[in-house]
Amino acid sequence: MPVTNEQLAELLVGIARSQKAIIDAVAQHLGQNGNAFRMGAVVPTLQGYANVANHHAPPTLHDLPTRILLQIQGTPRPGAQPVEDWVEQQLARIVGP
Repeated sequence: MPVTNEQLAELLVGIARSQKAIIDAVAQHLGQNGNAFRMGAVVPTLQGYANVANHHAPPTLHDLPTRILLQIQGTPRPGAQPVEDWVEQQLARIVGP
């Protein structure tokens, strides 16, 4: 059975949310130092793996899972596109419809 881009986007976002839950648990366990852990270690590391230093490069299939996790670390802006929709668009761009 072929998997659609929409299904793959939902799967990738679900995996990223479970990874975020682990990050949140570690941050909560650290108490006051949790935010320092998140902003001083997690986010910079994710930015490195997500290849976000090159702002003009669209995500590759290799970068996409890390970029998803990076996107869900913060609170979404009001009116922002749902992350599932963004992932589906990126998948369509990378692998086709």
